Amino acid sequence: MDLSTLSSFAPTGTLLRVGVNLGHPILANEDANSKTSYGVTIDIAHEIGKRIALPGNLMPCKTAGATVDAVKAGHVDLIFVAIDPVRGADISYTPPYIQIEGA
Repeated sequence: MDLSTLSSFAPTGTLLRVGVNLGHPILANEDANSKTSYGVTIDIAHEIGKRIALPGNLMPCKTAGATVDAVKAGHVDLIFVAIDPVRGADISYTPPYIQIEGA
């Protein structure tokens, strides 16, 4: 991915603000004691921040819907959610970073 594409993840140019969906434990979790977030989406967010040389700010959310609301309100720049044509009608999606089968 080129630098201009990566930079589009942080339009403020000073901070990468990431909404973290804690409602999906395969993707992200929060340590009960330290409140430190961890998981695959946290790792991806940190790597994007590293590649664009911007510090990251993680905003934990209890549900995917809360992260969508946060990005729509302009409180965060980047979220990790399933592609939903209704809920995400005005959100730009990247190609999938993970495939999860559910039943």
